[in-house]
Amino acid sequence: MKKCSSSAVLALVFLALGTSGKAQDGYIRFVDSLTSYLSNRASFIEVEDLVFSNLANLNVRRLVDEADENYFFQRGYDLNQDNLLNEKDGFELIDNEKFSPWGYYLELYPCKGNQSIYIEARGIDHNKEVYHIQKMLRLREVKLVSPWCKSNLKFQLPPGDSSITIQAKELIRGNVYERCVGQDYSDTIGLEALDKFSVEPWYVSSPKKYLDPNKRSITLNCKEHSKTLLTVFVWKDSLPVGSCQAWVELVDTSGSCGQNQATIKFRDSLAYHLFQAFTGFRPLIPARQLLKSPQVPKATSFKIRRSIRPSEIKQWVELGFDRNADGMLSKLDGYDWNLDGDIEDEGEYFQANGSSTLSPYLDSIPLVCADFGDSLFIEVSATFPDGSSYKESRRLFLSALPPYFTTYQHSYSSFIKLKPGAEANGYSNNGIGEIKVSDLVKSPFYSCLDTSDKVDLWGRSALTRTSLGRTRQAPDSTRKVIFHECCENRSPYLFIKIHVWKDNSPNPIAEHFAFAEIGDTLNACFTFGCLGEPPSIGTIVTGSINTLQGQQLKTYQVRVINQQYDPFVYVNENGLFSHYVRFRNDFDHTYYIPEKNDDHSNGVTTFDLLQIQRHILGKQVFTTPYQFIAADINQSGNISTLDLLQLRKVILNLETKFPNNTSWRFIDAAHVFHQPEEALTKYLPNRVLIKIPATSRRIDFIAVKIGDLNNSATPK
Repeated sequence: MKKCSSSAVLALVFLALGTSGKAQDGYIRFVDSLTSYLSNRASFIEVEDLVFSNLANLNVRRLVDEADENYFFQRGYDLNQDNLLNEKDGFELIDNEKFSPWGYYLELYPCKGNQSIYIEARGIDHNKEVYHIQKMLRLREVKLVSPWCKSNLKFQLPPGDSSITIQAKELIRGNVYERCVGQDYSDTIGLEALDKFSVEPWYVSSPKKYLDPNKRSITLNCKEHSKTLLTVFVWKDSLPVGSCQAWVELVDTSGSCGQNQATIKFRDSLAYHLFQAFTGFRPLIPARQLLKSPQVPKATSFKIRRSIRPSEIKQWVELGFDRNADGMLSKLDGYDWNLDGDIEDEGEYFQANGSSTLSPYLDSIPLVCADFGDSLFIEVSATFPDGSSYKESRRLFLSALPPYFTTYQHSYSSFIKLKPGAEANGYSNNGIGEIKVSDLVKSPFYSCLDTSDKVDLWGRSALTRTSLGRTRQAPDSTRKVIFHECCENRSPYLFIKIHVWKDNSPNPIAEHFAFAEIGDTLNACFTFGCLGEPPSIGTIVTGSINTLQGQQLKTYQVRVINQQYDPFVYVNENGLFSHYVRFRNDFDHTYYIPEKNDDHSNGVTTFDLLQIQRHILGKQVFTTPYQFIAADINQSGNISTLDLLQLRKVILNLETKFPNNTSWRFIDAAHVFHQPEEALTKYLPNRVLIKIPATSRRIDFIAVKIGDLNNSATPK
């Protein structure tokens, strides 16, 4: 793919991220390590996997290279089948660069590895404010493409049978593709199809030595697996190259399973649940937390026990389970659960079980570092109100822990307030803000690495050495503060990486993503400008927007096209906007473009329909260019019955907006139309270009409400 031109990048950078004052209300940011994440996924990735956001209506799109247009044709994006990819198909052309339609997922072409693509994501808050972010990604060559499993599948048990056999292929959604090699491709994106699958219970998905490539199906018993999570593996050359999970529920309409209320079931995400519990300060997991919630209220009591390896006996002794203090765990150590005066009953004492030891039944079980990366046997016993009891057991493999755990108390965001007169890091008399690592990290990180100074009996050590830096800065264990000044105030976010250090190691063992919100609440940047820049000329640009009747709009936004500035400037409560623009050289320039796209039905009535109809019939032709602009509902460049149809849909509330137009359009007030019809046939000056002026500059716009021919709209 060709590199995105500077004009296209500028055209996107100005898109609505919202003013810095709105950053606290809504946010949207890309996930960390996005390039690595994308390079190992399938041909599309959902927007929820791309960004962190508290906004609704998330969408994403990408720059489309001419060489890739054939892919879009093959995948059905030419909706009207006119052999063109244009605005009628949802594509947008910005400065001769074509962008795909907004969608819920990002289109990728895995066999075009090492390419650069420009992507854009947006979200809309409850006030219909739009937030945008952009990023240029360079994708590495795709190695593997993960499969996609069907989810929440229901299988009908055959009459009279209490079990059913499910084929692995039934659980896979569509085709599964592998690396971009060979000549015989199976689809338009150039991937090789894989068709060998196996299926296993979810909890044995980690240790590959237990996997059987020939296990093409699995038999589930309705009494044990009314609903379970399965893992489907994809194989190539006798190796598992990918996997995914599928929920499966067995439906028994013939009564083959019978009715047995005295059952309990483990959570299907048990390994993840245990890992989450282990990151707490006291990793004791109550039996009740390991079970599915629907069955929990039916039982009166729960007890739990687990296997203990010989290497962990010492830790259990130190944790206080050696009741008789003889240095061992045996039948002499236990708990009198049934209150009969002894611990002789099964499950009340430590029990030898091959090379392992089973703990007595407990209220909660502890986890230790050594449990992760190994298998663990767990058994839960429940007593029901009728006096019956039921046991459920599972042996599962706990995935190895990362070198560190996420800190227990961690703030992903902090606020930097730029202020005048601050002095930091050699800067003075400028807008300066600072963020400290202590603002983001509130408690130690934890590690299971072998160290001589364990902090607890579970094998965890605290890593208290942390530092922070910008995302592209090299790690520095001495850097505890980041200073931010006005020259960097181009975005309302500062992206940060927290580094975690072990002892005196020269390199960090882990890094953690965070971000800071930035606000120039005291207008320090307007006063002091940027440091370290070449001499420049600056001026104040002010303006307002009024209707033809002189009524002033108060709620709108002004988009700025210039890499130096935030994409939007502030509009005060009186409807005036003001922006201090700096110029680096004689060639520098800045565009200002007002926008407003809400309340489409404002001022739109059947009387407007009648006026457009009279113009079309030649009975009462429009006399001003602004009437032509207001009547061109679909922005086609002419007035026709299609405009009448679109306007009628909004009046009747069949649609809430004009699909191919904004609610308001704005024209430079200084522009002169020679003929009214020019408004349809010639370029409309909806922006003002500011070059180096000698004095301050005032720019004003005329607001035209689309669909309002009698000027009845109420400016807001």
